[in-house]
Amino acid sequence: MTELAVIIPAYNERDNVVPMIERLDVALAGIDWCAVFVDDNSPDGTARAVRAHAAQDRRIGCVVRVGRRGLASAVIEGVMATDAPIIAVIDADLQHDETVLPKLFAALKDTSTDVAVGSRYVEGGGTGDWDATREKASRLATRIASIIGPKGLTDPMSGCFAAKREAFEAAVQSMSGKGYKILLDLFAASPRPLNFVEVPFTFRSREMGESKLSLRVLYDYFLMLADHTIGKVLPVSYLMLLVGGMASVLGHLVFVAILTGLGTGFSVAHGAAIAVLLIVSFAFREAVAHRPRKGSAWFIGFGAFLTAAAPGWVLNGWLGLSIFSSTNSAMVAALAGAAIGAGWSAATLMTLRRDG
Repeated sequence: MTELAVIIPAYNERDNVVPMIERLDVALAGIDWCAVFVDDNSPDGTARAVRAHAAQDRRIGCVVRVGRRGLASAVIEGVMATDAPIIAVIDADLQHDETVLPKLFAALKDTSTDVAVGSRYVEGGGTGDWDATREKASRLATRIASIIGPKGLTDPMSGCFAAKREAFEAAVQSMSGKGYKILLDLFAASPRPLNFVEVPFTFRSREMGESKLSLRVLYDYFLMLADHTIGKVLPVSYLMLLVGGMASVLGHLVFVAILTGLGTGFSVAHGAAIAVLLIVSFAFREAVAHRPRKGSAWFIGFGAFLTAAAPGWVLNGWLGLSIFSSTNSAMVAALAGAAIGAGWSAATLMTLRRDG
């Protein structure tokens, strides 16, 4: 039986496939290992590159996901596609030091340890050439992770770790599967406290390809935290609709208040607020998409969004003007209209939701 399965989530990492396999071959000498690339249907041909190598190397496998996105869920599917007793996770971008994998494997084999974590924050580890902003952001995210993470774990945000299969499978049904922080998800979902050790490693600079850091990463991180906390009482999808609706209504009221305070008539202020919030709603949706539209595709998507959202916002405008004509209260009229518009917009976002 294969002793170690290395799960490698990938998106647009074609040029890193061969170097990754070559490095694993050297680092894991003496271990019966296999590698499973989980590709989110990369347009650059990542899967073709993996399969070309797999045709000559039985240790290499490829899972291609169509219509599903995200590192955490990719890792879950990769793990469930193997039968190795120990699984390891490493990024396809070569920024994780593959030479730490034998140490992680040794820390688990024939021991009572459940998880071995490659840590940037224990003695001997490091973050490489990160700038001060990224370093501070990582430290802040690590502190926030203590809400659901185990005590004593210095790097719960690490994407380089190994775990025993039984520990992973015991937790998988309760995992959020959202975002990119699968290690934290594993610890939070486990039905029992997991025994862990940390092994130092230094984060490398990206050699090829593009960074995946984006607003989506932050968005998914907080979704996962919410899923393991508030999500036990209120489904995260409902929570996001509630938060989005409240933000939309509040933004509408503030915008109307500012414009009317400057002497703008209610009808103009109310209409301008509707227009601005439509643009902001769609722009935010695109910013947190796994594959944001660019160029002309953005405007085409915005046109489709406007078409679907139009009835709710027309009702928003009509209701606001009607109430204002009878009450002469800009805030009451704006609140009533905005509430209707926010409800319709939330439904539209759910209907048009793409890329997770």
